Amino acid sequence: MTRPAPSTIVVFVAVLLVTAAIVVAVGLGTDGATAIEVGDQKMSAADVNDELRAVVDNETFTQQVESQGGIVSSSPGSITATGAANLVTVMVYGMLVQDALDRAGERVTAQDRAAAQDLRGTTFNAAYSEFPRSFRRALDGRLAAIAAAQRVSGGDAAFNRFLERAARRTDIRVDPAYGRWSEARLAVVPYPTPFTTPQG
Repeated sequence: MTRPAPSTIVVFVAVLLVTAAIVVAVGLGTDGATAIEVGDQKMSAADVNDELRAVVDNETFTQQVESQGGIVSSSPGSITATGAANLVTVMVYGMLVQDALDRAGERVTAQDRAAAQDLRGTTFNAAYSEFPRSFRRALDGRLAAIAAAQRVSGGDAAFNRFLERAARRTDIRVDPAYGRWSEARLAVVPYPTPFTTPQG
């Protein structure tokens, strides 16, 4: 059995390669504890911030971003609005496709994990091993879920429709500190103001 073609999956990882982030402030629109809600799934602000820190603390990855003309925060403790929105979009997609797979009674297979591993290797190269274990585990889970959704849906065009249907029937909420969820764009889009590092 052949593995899913990585072309669609790349779309969800590519945003990581066009921006690097520091950490964003939280608590502007929720109780401050939850940053992302997708259906019954929740991701805390602490976990989101930990992942953003992991990206910025990875010097190899940051250099990779800069070598490709990526946008890097110009001052410590700040983040571009686009950077926050792009990274959180990847998190939302992982949760969204997992929710859709659960509804369909589908599971991530060894084939999906292998496809995700192939993509991870070509995307992050040596930088992957420098991420904290918790970050690597979360990333691997998202990529594998996306690969499974692509396999289940039957290809690139079908996968896009799969994602659109899943987004329409799922309640998605993002703390305004990270941007806002746009149903039209199927992405978290930035507010124009840059944010600063939360204290504590």
